[in-house]
Amino acid sequence: MKKFLLSVIACLMSCFVFAQTPNVDISIDEVTTSTITASFTKNEYCSSYHYMIAEIGELEMWLQSPMFAGMTLPDLVMSWGIEAETGYIYTFDDLIPNTPYVVYVVVHSQLPDILVTDTTQTLGQGGVGESVISIQVTEITENSARVICTPNEETAEFRDMLIIKDSCLVWSLDSAVEYLKNDPYVLYTVDDHVWLLNPNTTYFVLAIGLNANGEWGELAQYEFTTLDASTSIIDLQVMEITENSARVICTPNEATVEFLNILIDRDTYLDWGVDSVVTFMKENSPTFYEEEDYVYEELDPGTTYVILALGLNANGEWGELAQYEFTTLEETSVCDFASNLSIYPNPAHECVNLNNLPVGATLTFADLQGRIILTQTIQNTQMTIPVNAYAKGMYLLRITDGTSTVAKKIVVK
Repeated sequence: MKKFLLSVIACLMSCFVFAQTPNVDISIDEVTTSTITASFTKNEYCSSYHYMIAEIGELEMWLQSPMFAGMTLPDLVMSWGIEAETGYIYTFDDLIPNTPYVVYVVVHSQLPDILVTDTTQTLGQGGVGESVISIQVTEITENSARVICTPNEETAEFRDMLIIKDSCLVWSLDSAVEYLKNDPYVLYTVDDHVWLLNPNTTYFVLAIGLNANGEWGELAQYEFTTLDASTSIIDLQVMEITENSARVICTPNEATVEFLNILIDRDTYLDWGVDSVVTFMKENSPTFYEEEDYVYEELDPGTTYVILALGLNANGEWGELAQYEFTTLEETSVCDFASNLSIYPNPAHECVNLNNLPVGATLTFADLQGRIILTQTIQNTQMTIPVNAYAKGMYLLRITDGTSTVAKKIVVK
């Protein structure tokens, strides 16, 4: 009888301890080709926990390194993972398609730490058609270029590389492609990267991809040459655009000794052609030697303009033609409610008060670059717009009732 009672007590104690065991439940909510969303729900006996994700076998591989000698799997999770004290939903991103992953959780409490895991796999991507990689090269300067490699929907994975043209010709294109196919750095989504390069050097961009069947597509190639270090370059910025004015800033680089610029409406620009416009600019534009910051006024509302700039280096060589296109705001018409509209204070620091508003009209508040900050249908004849969170400067308030529009400039101090 005594042995029976002891067995019952041991069983009850075991159940009691089990009931008090700290735990974090892992639920895999959503899986895509590059993300895994997991929910973490802790019980009352868990004080906090660390969580992370890794490819199957990845953490075990790191533990073999002398760098992590003496560490355990929970140690790595606590070192690399994210700590939480409440239930949480987290999306792990930038994952590899069609790859098994382990979600790790180390549960903390007054008892020794407990490791909890769950496994899942990202979805595969790509199709059975031909893998095609498109290459764009933009923002070319003397020492850099932006390279964008975009895979099509049939591509499961791809690789790309940039190589000096002369080296590629010595190495042979076939050897370069073979090296590229064996490159361990595999890409799955758009690769948008700015490369640091040598001046006045011709480069090849090479890219090739695999479809879902493991078949290589056609090699994509793009050739470009960086600018000479002595090339004159003019940077153009256009801001504070209104119905009849715009601020234009022309900034020359260090290689520029002097430069010219011109503002012309787009229709005339298209009629003349770029060569004729450049010739006219060279014959008629004043010469500038440092940054020019100028507000062009008396422009036509709703009109597209083109600003062009061209500089000379110390050798008297013309540089790259800079062009920038912008459109002035549409002219507003006089409306019936404009005479009764009350806007104060202006300039404003905390808020702008509006009275005698037309109910049902549309109100828009935007900066001078045209970025809309607030838009809504007017519900009352009075309203207040808080502006204390906005940057100092000039803004444009528009009210449109369907047939006419009134526009007011608001200054935020």
